[in-house]
Amino acid sequence: MVYDVSLYGHITIDTIFGDSKDYSFGGIANIWRALKKCDSDLLINLEPTYYGEAIIYIDKIKSSRYSDALLNLKSFTPKISPSKINMISYINELDDKKFIGELKGFNIADVCKGKEVTGDMLKNIDLLLIADEDVTNLPEIKRDFFGILLVHGPDRSTIYFGKEKVETILEKENFVENLNVLGAGDIFAAVLIYYLLQNKFEDSFDIETFFLKIKKNIDTIHQKTTKILIDYN
Repeated sequence: MVYDVSLYGHITIDTIFGDSKDYSFGGIANIWRALKKCDSDLLINLEPTYYGEAIIYIDKIKSSRYSDALLNLKSFTPKISPSKINMISYINELDDKKFIGELKGFNIADVCKGKEVTGDMLKNIDLLLIADEDVTNLPEIKRDFFGILLVHGPDRSTIYFGKEKVETILEKENFVENLNVLGAGDIFAAVLIYYLLQNKFEDSFDIETFFLKIKKNIDTIHQKTTKILIDYN
């Protein structure tokens, strides 16, 4: 079996405070949930490499969240399965990254606040997703990373690939305020993966094809991310 997507990285138990107290699975579970909302028929392989716990406060008025987490409480050895796309979550917080070199397919990674992102940890990554609030060393990443780099925020994104730089700002009518933004970055990643899966996958792929696909659909990806957030609220 070839999966559409394999999800690797942290899975967390989240304690969430806001209007009330709640509990939820986080990390790659957020991406799984949003992917299934995009297309319930997707074949998804969920392979946690670490278990962690997080405490999160949601401020809907400011459309923001505040959190603290212990991510690497327990480790697991992931089973590598053939997949069209591999998503590695919080790559900068993975203590053991050796499995990434064994992955076949298009490799996507994202990061979180914490350890600095270095070029060495990205050598097997084709697409790197960074929330604009989570990056402090963007010039160094741009210098050392040779894949597609996508820096995204609530109402904008910038794509870097080779000498190209594509900036997108959402029209005001497509940006919704006063939302519970928990998991917004994970939803963005899931929606982007969904659109990339519309490509015809071969034994080999041209990374430029994926760049052009993202460039063409980036407005739609932002809008669908917002729609899912609204549905969750």
